Amino acid sequence: LIAYAGIDAPPYQSGKFRANNRHISKRGNRYLRKTGYEVMQSYVMHKPANDPIFTFIEKKRGEGKSGKLAMVAGLNKFLRVYYGKVTELYRSLPTIE
Repeated sequence: LIAYAGIDAPPYQSGKFRANNRHISKRGNRYLRKTGYEVMQSYVMHKPANDPIFTFIEKKRGEGKSGKLAMVAGLNKFLRVYYGKVTELYRSLPTIE
């Protein structure tokens, strides 16, 4: 899901060199990326109390990350949580035999 949105950082290595600071790939769905960014803007505007994604965004900002970088990291976490919840829901459904 994260790769489909295009917010994954592709690995880059050559021999013993390994790059640590990578940008997002932007090879995914631009509409999903834009919608996700707007959802993160809404999180920041409304500041939901005790929300793990908002807390994560604030933690990243506290570490000195820029606003955009913190929101993309928050979107990454949001998509992981969403995927986990949807997968859990589908696994709990009864199977048809």
